[in-house]
Amino acid sequence: MKLQKKCSMIMAFLSLLLHTLIDSASAGVACFPACAIACCECTGGPAAFAGPLGIAIDFTGCAGICAVACASLVWVPPACFANDTLISVAAPDGTLLEKSISEVNVGDEVLTLVNGRTSTTRVVRNDHSSGMFEFFEFDVRSGKSVSTLKVTPQHGMLVVDRRGDLRFSHPVDVSVGDVMQTADGSEWKVSRIGHFVGDEKFTLVTTEGSVLASGLLVSTLCEEEIKSGSKMDDVMPAWKLRHQYKLPKPPTEI
Repeated sequence: MKLQKKCSMIMAFLSLLLHTLIDSASAGVACFPACAIACCECTGGPAAFAGPLGIAIDFTGCAGICAVACASLVWVPPACFANDTLISVAAPDGTLLEKSISEVNVGDEVLTLVNGRTSTTRVVRNDHSSGMFEFFEFDVRSGKSVSTLKVTPQHGMLVVDRRGDLRFSHPVDVSVGDVMQTADGSEWKVSRIGHFVGDEKFTLVTTEGSVLASGLLVSTLCEEEIKSGSKMDDVMPAWKLRHQYKLPKPPTEI
């Protein structure tokens, strides 16, 4: 009850900030309440929430942190994966480990595709949330092989256009027959689109802004940061300039 009351107070305060401190047209109205809840639920408290965003913790509590985060666009409402999503993690010795998204940690090097080639990218967030969440479920097929991706409606999908360029798409705009890239850079087609409600979700963010999730290339950006149909190559340079994440320092061994 104390946590709920604290979150309610933060959200009310952020509503005031929305009209007095921040241009809502650029920051996105949805950012403030979502940021407050995420900060409030963060296991390590406001300091742990602010650290990966590069925000100094002398901003008082979640209210101050979220005011700065939303105004500067270093935090936006999360795009999330279902709890059975598989992520390929590169171990220090170079071996690849396929892990459930629940086992992926901040600082891990995970696989993505850059210009159609396999590369690694660092995890800067992987927040777990419980509740009741809507998901899109995409079956992507090549011959008899099928991979399934489950994401929230806010997720930035990546589809390949007729020229071979990657373009962002909101899940609701993806159609059967659209093309996605897989782990080896090949192109598979969306064969089925479903919907379901799940009780867990994971907000995974990487420095590259993308990841191979259950073998499919998908962004870690959300609808606040993308325009459906925009080319990935046109969006990502500015996104990376705005999101120069700083990872928290590892604990000192005694």
